[in-house]
Amino acid sequence: MLQDYPFVLNIAGFDPSAGAGILADIKTCEQIGVYGLGILTCNTLQTEHQFHKLDWMPMQQIATAIDTMCRQYPIEAVKIGVVKDMFQLEAIIQNVRTHLPNTFIIWDPILRATTGANFFQKDSLCEKALVDLDLITPNYHEITAFLARGEDIESGCKRIAKSCALLLKGGHHPTAPGLDQLFYRSKVWKYPPHTTLLTYPKHGSGCVLSAAIAAYIAQGYDVGEACGRAKGYTADFLASNHTLLGNHYVQ
Repeated sequence: MLQDYPFVLNIAGFDPSAGAGILADIKTCEQIGVYGLGILTCNTLQTEHQFHKLDWMPMQQIATAIDTMCRQYPIEAVKIGVVKDMFQLEAIIQNVRTHLPNTFIIWDPILRATTGANFFQKDSLCEKALVDLDLITPNYHEITAFLARGEDIESGCKRIAKSCALLLKGGHHPTAPGLDQLFYRSKVWKYPPHTTLLTYPKHGSGCVLSAAIAAYIAQGYDVGEACGRAKGYTADFLASNHTLLGNHYVQ
């Protein structure tokens, strides 16, 4: 029965290759065992190799869709992907919080596509929206946009974690590739890479990881365990084949 599945609302961009964005989010949710809902922030034309075009959705259209989904379904977690700027992010968060004041919200801060296209306007980046989020999932390139002048990464992560939890993804870790670190409640959890799996780079791996975290949160896992399980799901995704488009498997 559909009512037996937790609902996760994914608010992200459309990638016709289905490697990243809303299609990757929905596939991840379904494989983990939750029902994925989707709202578009933008429409892109891209493949796993090349980016061609980007059209942003009007904020009013996004807000109307949020209102409709939140009124209709008992949503347990919300994942936000690519957004135009901090102003749009704040508007999305406030629209969600109007309906779901206590629901877990994850933002995957996608600043630049793996194919080279710039998304987020970094000059608008500020931290006031972070207090209304529960978790952000930047990689080592993205975290630099959150740092104060002269601030090192670890200090910056600990400072940001006072506003919301932060999972620093290790795919671009300068010294320990694959080591993810969760900064949460004044503690740091470390998730080492899965050394038993031969993994390959994948288009949309960050989307898959954040959607998987949302799915496990919706199933009732706490933040630390949800991040660990999501890392395992993503490792299977990275190991699924040698191309840039991964396959999703039931764990």
